[in-house]
Amino acid sequence: MNYQVTSAAILTLLIARVASAQAPGFASVPGEAEPAAVTGLYHWIHSTADLDRGWEFYHSVFGMELESSPFGGNTGATPRPPRPRSEASADPIIWDLTNTHGSRFRNEFMTIPGVYFGHELSEFSGVEQRAIRANLWDPGATMLILNVDHLEASLDALKKAGGEIVSAEGKPVSLDGTRAVIARDPDGYLLELIESPKPGAAIGVTVAKVEQTHRFYEDLLGFKIQSPVRFENKALKLAGLSGGEYRVSSALIPGTSIRIEFFEFRKVSGPAGERITPHSVRYRIQDPGAPQFQFRVRDLDHLLEESKRRSVPFVSVGQKPIERAFGRFVFVTDPDGVLVEFVHPK
Repeated sequence: MNYQVTSAAILTLLIARVASAQAPGFASVPGEAEPAAVTGLYHWIHSTADLDRGWEFYHSVFGMELESSPFGGNTGATPRPPRPRSEASADPIIWDLTNTHGSRFRNEFMTIPGVYFGHELSEFSGVEQRAIRANLWDPGATMLILNVDHLEASLDALKKAGGEIVSAEGKPVSLDGTRAVIARDPDGYLLELIESPKPGAAIGVTVAKVEQTHRFYEDLLGFKIQSPVRFENKALKLAGLSGGEYRVSSALIPGTSIRIEFFEFRKVSGPAGERITPHSVRYRIQDPGAPQFQFRVRDLDHLLEESKRRSVPFVSVGQKPIERAFGRFVFVTDPDGVLVEFVHPK
């Protein structure tokens, strides 16, 4: 049975009702500032311990389908299933891009039905990895937010495919009449499912300090971020918490209708009322669950100069982009350690 994602920009249902009080997955967004350094998003990516398992999970639970690479003239080509791990590439250019010398790499591109950005899974092998299970309240945690048309059916499929529920009591939470739940995929990566007949998808990022977030996404990359008015607590059960506060900022990725939400948590308590201390999580790109934006950029050389001037941390070896016939690529990290790939296509 195909439990299809209803995709594109999750907020459209509740924009009027949640303007003054927001929950993760339900943020409103401001207009776009132009021109911006970023002009679009190719894929939202996270690394996986098992590409075959990951592909089967997202296909069977959410109806995602394989797509061809958007690079190298492959657009429109017939997509192929994941290569066997024994055929994973050992490419020095990828080593420099990702700072994973000696690794073997394979990946898979997927469409999210009705959504204007892709989902990509990356698998590294032959290199040391850390298993990290980020909680939503930990700075550096990220979450893929998806609309689904039948929540119970999607949750049944998710659990059968090796996922698990995070929300309190292991069941959906009703927010302003709309039901939602937070779960994990088999790698422990966080997902929010919102029951809606309309397509929708967004990306959530937990931050330590919104001021740092503004300096990176707004001042450097050209996002226009809508900051929250106050902290609130209406959706704590959604995150699996019994106490604490959160606030949500939001922005559109320039050149798109794709929404990013930025979460801040404080004074949080677990299901039994125990006090929890959030811990910053900083994935390396090879670690299962490592989140990655893949942004198309306007002027890579200028953006690299500005990034260096602002002391943005680089992942790519020598702070240099790799060169392909179809484009230039380089990895940095945002202030909370989320991996960000700048892509300048040719």
